[in-house]
Amino acid sequence: MELSVIINIVGITAYSLLAIFFLWVMLVPNILSRTFFWLISVLAILFGRLNLYFLPEYLAQQEIQTIYMFLLIVEKVFLVLGLYYFFNKRISVNYYVKVFSFAITAFVLIIGLKYGADASFIAMIVFSTCQAFFLLYIMKMLYHKKKHMYLNQPFFILSLFVFYAIHWLTYPIALNYPLWLTYGYLFGNVLNLIIYLYLAYLVLERFQYRMLKAETSALELLDEAKKANRTKSEFLANMSHEIRTPINGVMGMLELLQDAEMKTEYKEKINIAFTSSKILLDVVNEVLDYSKIEAGKLSLEYIEFDLINLFTEVFHTMENLANNKALSLTLDTDLIISRHVKSDPLRIKQILFNLIGNAIKFTEEGEIIVKAKQVHKANVDYLVCSIIDTGVGIDEDKLATVFESFQQADSSTTRNFGGSGLGLSISKQLSQLLKGDITVESVENQGSMFTVTIPLEIIEDFTFESTELDTTDIPKWQENTKILLVEDNRINQVVAIQLLKSFNLVCDVAENGAIAIAKLKLSLRIDTPYTCILMDCQMPTLDGYETTKRIRSGECGGLYKKVPIIAMTANAMTGDREKCLATGMNDFISKPIEREVMSKVLKSWISEK
Repeated sequence: MELSVIINIVGITAYSLLAIFFLWVMLVPNILSRTFFWLISVLAILFGRLNLYFLPEYLAQQEIQTIYMFLLIVEKVFLVLGLYYFFNKRISVNYYVKVFSFAITAFVLIIGLKYGADASFIAMIVFSTCQAFFLLYIMKMLYHKKKHMYLNQPFFILSLFVFYAIHWLTYPIALNYPLWLTYGYLFGNVLNLIIYLYLAYLVLERFQYRMLKAETSALELLDEAKKANRTKSEFLANMSHEIRTPINGVMGMLELLQDAEMKTEYKEKINIAFTSSKILLDVVNEVLDYSKIEAGKLSLEYIEFDLINLFTEVFHTMENLANNKALSLTLDTDLIISRHVKSDPLRIKQILFNLIGNAIKFTEEGEIIVKAKQVHKANVDYLVCSIIDTGVGIDEDKLATVFESFQQADSSTTRNFGGSGLGLSISKQLSQLLKGDITVESVENQGSMFTVTIPLEIIEDFTFESTELDTTDIPKWQENTKILLVEDNRINQVVAIQLLKSFNLVCDVAENGAIAIAKLKLSLRIDTPYTCILMDCQMPTLDGYETTKRIRSGECGGLYKKVPIIAMTANAMTGDREKCLATGMNDFISKPIEREVMSKVLKSWISEK
């Protein structure tokens, strides 16, 4: 087999593979126009090789040569266009006109010389010069873009274009020397394949560059998202502290006033103010809970509890709200077979409060029925609770959106009934976190039925110990019981002092951690140590966390290494309690401070007579 035939077969195979590669690259989004030109270029030279291999039996050598010249000119035209677009991302109409005008002019001149003037040799010189010009022009483009050639030594590739151009300039002479022509044909084909392999390399390197750039952008976006999330968490924590601090003052004073003797009309106004402040606190808590759920940081606990007692507590709490609107609130727990279960009672209460509260809010007359039962399905026990009301109902078209955040049935709902639009969304997400769900059925102007289904673990051997505290009985503390209140806010100081006073406890006040440490040291010198420390967390000069660490390290004396330190903070975000305990505090009271909660915590840590 002759060398020229072998070169053609190898060339056909190589260019076929390159055509498949560029076609495959074309299928990648946003890359079509980048490789479209080079695909046409490869197809042109592939057809040129097929022309040389298959057509000699059917056409004269002169026609085969003309077809080959045409295909090689087409190849170089699209090679130029492809490279120009690869580097510049666009091709102007003027540039198309220049390139095609040059190519058409050259081909028309070749045809005229070859067939009109019978000057085949001169036509071959024009063709060879045209090929050399295209190659040198490509080399010029690469030289100007050598920083984007993805090569440490770009001059090797650039020099190949020079050698290839010289090869074409000597081609008309080589036609008269068979040996030169044969090995020149081999040399030219090798150079051409190297050029196309380099173009394939450019495409792959561009892919890699884009992938790295996309990965870098994704990492930057991830960092920005994390930073934004941290900023949001810090903002919510600060807002929680700033909002809860004044609410604590308002609710604390109102709660103390409720116990004072005064005219009935004044008591009613105080009760209204206290109820309003609790509603405001509920809105704040809803926003915080929503942010925790959204961030995936809401903590759940699975503990044993009495299900009947839970429903009874919720019922008695919501009964007053229903009575205020002259509504009948009925609780049916007859179908609860096993009252002793394991789940998260706090979150179940929150779901029930939201659903029953919504039913009361949207019902002007009639009744609300709470039906609870236990169902056993697929070896799993479920709590199924339906809250049925005779309220305004929900339009069928709006049922799909009632569980979305900040959504209510229509815009007038917020005006008529108020609310943040988060209650149902939070309830739905809480039930899903508990591996359950909430569904709704409703008829407009007739009422609604919300059904919550939550899996439970039935506890067979359960000893229930009541944690109810009789807050009407004031504890009798041991003599010399003394509290140190570390709090910078004047309103919170007054609230805490008055609450402690109602428990027959006296306290000293330190405005920040530094003063607290000084008072603790002084107390040991005068032999009047403190029994318990109530510690705010966010304070100027020295905050509660650092103060606690220094107390636990023994800076204030060995006696205070184990003294009860109770965090009393307006921070209510996920991890705040854990952070307090990790620094050495013993317990945690969230502001606004509730009288019953404070009584329970104090009894846990201060000895009674």
